Parts: sequence; structure tokens; C-alpha cells
Amino acid sequence: MPSTGLVPNVGEKKMLETFAGLSTPQNLVLHLFKNDITPASTMALSDYTEATFTGYSPVTLSSGDWVITSGFPTAATYSSGVVFTCGGSTSESVYGFYLSEAVTSELMWSERFEAAKPITYVGDSLTILPRLQLFGGVTLPGLKAYFTLDESTGTRYDSVGEAHLTPINGPTSVAGVIGNAASFDKASTQSLKALQPILIDGSLGISVVCWIKIRTGVTVNQVYFLDGSGTISAHSMSLGDFNSTTKTIGFAVQNDAFQATAQIVVPNLDTWYFIAATYDPSTRKCFVSRDAGVQTNLGSALGGALHPNITIGNTAIGGFTTLHSNTDMDAVRVYNTVLSTGQIEYLYARTVK
Repeated sequence: MPSTGLVPNVGEKKMLETFAGLSTPQNLVLHLFKNDITPASTMALSDYTEATFTGYSPVTLSSGDWVITSGFPTAATYSSGVVFTCGGSTSESVYGFYLSEAVTSELMWSERFEAAKPITYVGDSLTILPRLQLFGGVTLPGLKAYFTLDESTGTRYDSVGEAHLTPINGPTSVAGVIGNAASFDKASTQSLKALQPILIDGSLGISVVCWIKIRTGVTVNQVYFLDGSGTISAHSMSLGDFNSTTKTIGFAVQNDAFQATAQIVVPNLDTWYFIAATYDPSTRKCFVSRDAGVQTNLGSALGGALHPNITIGNTAIGGFTTLHSNTDMDAVRVYNTVLSTGQIEYLYARTVK
């Protein structure tokens, strides 16, 4: 789920002191908080009530385990998710997390979850992937999920929510446009399954932005983002290499009876392209663009409204379900809004190519 985070005033001061060589860098400590507050820039460590459920303790994050990547966004991501597990019967709600310095205990970062996380039973757990991002002064609205796909094995983390992806049939990691990318092989029906669904309101529009490389391979390849029904016959959307022979990338949204599609032809196989796909509820049409160029619509309008509650990823099939696909994907962002041409151009220009 998307969450709200910020660097408080005291954290900004410490960052600038470290940047200027006036302060010695310290390890950060990850804490969970249980009081129902929204982080504000004027807050201090004393404003947060730390979690107390059985088995909980704050975790020190080693400075050597942070990975820095440049581009859009420039980010510091911890090397693995930090798991907090309840060790006994309890009843506590966790509202978010915060980072403090290990030595001076200064508050450096705080982040509230979109919804409180109940900790009730033995074995209840919460996984946090610490990630600090610089967006160059602009945060685009409606971001519901962001998969950097930098992880070389295992879980691929959602950087803004909790729709983390677990691998099915072993998709591999290859060099991407920004760090690593996920690579799917046609012979193994490989996929990445969302551990929790992403709720999308179809009436607000949908945008998917990512880098895609169609590798030389089979004739028809598709990558599906599926709804909770586990089928592609209900409300769903798909983005991928519809046909590698004709080098076509397409985007489709469908409800129970109708489908709206858009396609674009890329010049070459085995080449990275920046793809932006949108569904506009005002026209009920899909549009797709390459490298921030003109958006193209080649399909008819959706013959009925899109369901207001679409979930991307499900327990039956998965978040990125690739059907006989030879595709590499990198830096996948899902927005619950219609990105404008200017916003797409901004995302493209801010990406390291």
C-alpha cells in the first residue's frame, strides 16, 4: 500500500551536516510506531510511541548494506527486507515506521502506512524494505506501486507499498536500464506473483510506465497484470510484447464483455524501450507510447465502465504473469491516474538511459 514519508527538520539538518563534513555518518535504526499520528516536518523522536508487541525490537541497519542507484529516482535501498514477527498473543496496531541515528538517536525519517497493520497472533509479521528516494522536486500523483526489479534473486520488492513479488519458475536477473531487471524465459512460463494485491479504482484511470526489451523468441508473448478473479476474462489489464515477430508492444484493459487496446511497433528486438500505457476513463480508450513519443490508440473504446475495484496481482496466478514470454522488464511503475504527456516526458527524461 502506498504510504506517506518524510525527512523531518532535524533529519534535514543532520543530512546537510554530514554532506558538509560537519557530522560523522552513523548507522540507522529501524523502529515501528503504534500511535495514530501522521508524520510532520516539526516532529521529533519523542512524538512516536514505539511498538511493544511480543518479540519486537528495533533493528540496526548496517551502512554497508545500503545500495545506491542513480537515475529517476536516485535512491538508497536496503539490501533486504526487514521482518518483524510477533512472538506471542498480543493486540496492537502498527501505523508506520521511523529511522533514527544509532548513536545520537536523532530522527532521520518517518513513514506512515496507508492503513494500520494489526499485530494479533503468534506469527503475524510485517516486512519493511527501507528505501529513501530523491525525486528531483517532483512526485507524480497516483503512484500505487513501483518495482525497481533490482533484486538478483528471491522477492522483488514494491518500493512504495506492500505488493512485493515472489518468483514463480525462476525468472532471472539481468542488467537493466537502472540497475538490474527481471528476465522471463518463454520455456518456463516464469512469473512474479504479487504477495498482496494493489487496489485500483478504474474510474480514475490507469497508467503503467516501465522499460521493456522484447528478446528474440516466440511469436506471441504477453505479460498480464491480473485482477483478483485469476482470469483474463474479467476486469483486468495487460501490458507486454504482444507479438515479437512484428515487434509489437500492446496495452489492453477489459471488463466482463469488452476490451480496449492500443499497440505500438518498436524498431528492434533486443533493445530497451521506455513504454508508457494509459487507460483514460473519460474516453474509455487505451493509449501507448514509446520513448515519450506520441501516444497511439489502435483499438475501440471500452464498451462499458471499468470496475472501480481492480486488484493487480492475485493468489491464483500473479502480478506479472508471463505467458510464453521472452521479455525483460525494468523499473515498473503503476499509477491510478491518467499521466499527462508532460508527466510521461518528465519520467523519461529523468531515467538513466
